[in-house]
Amino acid sequence: MTSAAKDWVSTGNVPVKVGVLVSLVGMGLLIREADERGLITVTVEMALIAVAVFGAALLITGWQFRRSRPTYGLSLLGGGIAVLYLTTYAAFAGYDVLAAPLALVFVVVITAGAGLIAIVQDSRVLAVLGIIGGFLAPVLSYTQPEDHVVVFTFYAILNAAIVWIAWYKVWPELTLLGFGFTFGVTVYWLVSRHLEEDWTTTEPFVALFLAMYTAIPVLFAARKTFDVKRVADVSWLAPLSLGTPFIGLGVHQLLLGHTEHGMSISTAGAALLYATAALATQRIGRQNKELVVAYAGLAVVFIAIAIPFAFDTYYSSTAWAGQGVLLLWIGSRKAQWLTASAGGALQVLAGFAMALHLNDRLPYPQEEQPIANKYFLGTVLIAAAGIVSGLQLQRGRKQAAFDSIAAWVALVWGVGWWLVAGNLEIDYHIPSAQLSASFLFVVLSLGLASYSARRLRWMNLAAWGALILPTMAVVLGVSLGTQSHPFALYGWLAWPVVLAANYALLHNYSGDHPRFEQLLHPGSLWVLSVLVGAEVHWQVDQAADEVWPIVSACLAGMILASGTLWGSRALKWPLRSHRPAYLLFGVGPVLAGLSVAVAILLFISDGDPTPLRYVPVLNPLELTAIVLLAVSLMWRRTAAAEGARGLQGFVEASWVPALVAAGTVFATLAAVRTVHHWGDVPFDSDSMFDSTALQTSLSILWTVIALSAMVEGVRRGRRPVWIAGASFMGVVVIKLFLIDLRNQDTVGRVVSFIAVGILLLIVGYLAPVPPAEPAVDRAE
Repeated sequence: MTSAAKDWVSTGNVPVKVGVLVSLVGMGLLIREADERGLITVTVEMALIAVAVFGAALLITGWQFRRSRPTYGLSLLGGGIAVLYLTTYAAFAGYDVLAAPLALVFVVVITAGAGLIAIVQDSRVLAVLGIIGGFLAPVLSYTQPEDHVVVFTFYAILNAAIVWIAWYKVWPELTLLGFGFTFGVTVYWLVSRHLEEDWTTTEPFVALFLAMYTAIPVLFAARKTFDVKRVADVSWLAPLSLGTPFIGLGVHQLLLGHTEHGMSISTAGAALLYATAALATQRIGRQNKELVVAYAGLAVVFIAIAIPFAFDTYYSSTAWAGQGVLLLWIGSRKAQWLTASAGGALQVLAGFAMALHLNDRLPYPQEEQPIANKYFLGTVLIAAAGIVSGLQLQRGRKQAAFDSIAAWVALVWGVGWWLVAGNLEIDYHIPSAQLSASFLFVVLSLGLASYSARRLRWMNLAAWGALILPTMAVVLGVSLGTQSHPFALYGWLAWPVVLAANYALLHNYSGDHPRFEQLLHPGSLWVLSVLVGAEVHWQVDQAADEVWPIVSACLAGMILASGTLWGSRALKWPLRSHRPAYLLFGVGPVLAGLSVAVAILLFISDGDPTPLRYVPVLNPLELTAIVLLAVSLMWRRTAAAEGARGLQGFVEASWVPALVAAGTVFATLAAVRTVHHWGDVPFDSDSMFDSTALQTSLSILWTVIALSAMVEGVRRGRRPVWIAGASFMGVVVIKLFLIDLRNQDTVGRVVSFIAVGILLLIVGYLAPVPPAEPAVDRAE
């Protein structure tokens, strides 16, 4: 529009153009002044005839000068056409002098004449002047229209002329002027003067205008190839091909927004219109790929827009998902990233719409049936769309690494919605066994996806099997926190099936991914150990209390670890084929965890073996610790024989110092529990510290331990061992003077000092300081 106005005032015979307008205004003023002074009696008919004669004179004069002085002649022709437009419209709509049929004939003749002259003279200026005059006629002479049909009929004729000219000439200025006038006046009328009951007489004109300005780019494509790199093409075709649809959408919202199905029908009609335009452009046979894609994309967009106007959110989201799959399939097959991206965007839009719908409607209404309800089926359709899209992208024409990433994103999107669909059904229809049912559903879904990878030749699916182990760990943790035991609420059914599915999948892909298998096999053993321990703890707790449940759980873990060590030689799969992984990273961490658990128990538990009597060392807790030590030593020996790659330093190092320290702590805690059970001393730190019996027992016990170390040092000729025992003996002596002498009664002090003293004398006799090792000659 701006360009056209600039050309109008900067090209051609500008004085003539301005003179026509000024003369027209001056003639009107002259006639009105003469009438007011009584010089002449001017009727409406006479005034209109005078103006029409003036317009005809301009046409005749301009036609005579069309060859000798083309610019001058064309300007007069344009002015004459505009005057005739104005006169005809004023005579019909403003003063009711012309009947409607006759006025229509005049307008058609003038418009056709203007178009014909413009084409014959190849004059854009003449065409533009004629169209401006035609569009301004209603604005200048009929400012209060009561019959909008007249206005839009007049504009329909003008737009038909523009379309007719577009078939012969490519004149962007003419088209854009008509586009601006038509929709500008239409929007103004809808906003300021439209009545809702008038929509039936207005909608046909709006639809006609949209069809006309959609057809013009198609007519252009029939004459020459559209080039997106040519600015001259894009500058005027872009507003028509991309602006017309969305201006039309806004106009229809103003016009039909109050109706029930008006917007859905109008947007569906627009989709049909743009699909037709795409087909027409395609059949032209020229290289107009960009225009075809634009119209096809608009058709899809308007179908997507029509759906929510016609249906509720559920149907809209599923329809969008289906459209998204179709677009993505087309884009992936033809390597059209824009089309594929539009398909992906539609699926995301469908997902968000469904999520909002579910958020508003959950929990399910009471009348909904299992599976056969729109909530489950809707989410399944979105899931299927995502999974199919992932497969399409995986098998399509890959243009870059982005395609592989997009395939993964689509697959994750689809699988995620599938899991949401199933868990929503379970949450509503099986609330009493929700955790177990969801557990089974998720694991079997992941397992089926992974198992199908080879059959579908889609190896992306195989990766989903790796999520079974994390799922098992999460569900186990949740069950321990929310249920009495893992096998509760149908856990007894879920866990065996899940474990079988897990190991079946590991067997199916055995050898394909060695690094992952080194994690999955030991991880499965960890989960199984915790599961067995937790279940044994609960089962024993139903029949016994005190220390029995926790000790039984630890023993169950040790049995599982021992069985794994033994089975790694006898059972070919999975233990022998993955022997290093199970030995070092499976059994090793299990025993480490049990060691920590037993160590904590030794410190915090009184080891009450009710209904049995407590016997030092020969009681469930301390026997468990001894068994754990035996299993750990067996594991160390086996690991050392296997080479223990990655743990050589730990396995081959001397465990003696650590075992001596652990044994000392073990004996000390056994003495504490013995005093608690036999001496009725409360099992708390203050009572034990103040206990004469415990302090005396510890002094004697520690002295015996120190004596043993010193004797062993002398016997083996190991001076460091003797020094360690002597140092510990020094700790005992310090304890005698700082604790025993202060806190114990007379008898306790006597016993402590005499016993320790006698033992020291024995040590001095049996284990004197061994000689120092000879210094190594530096020269050697």
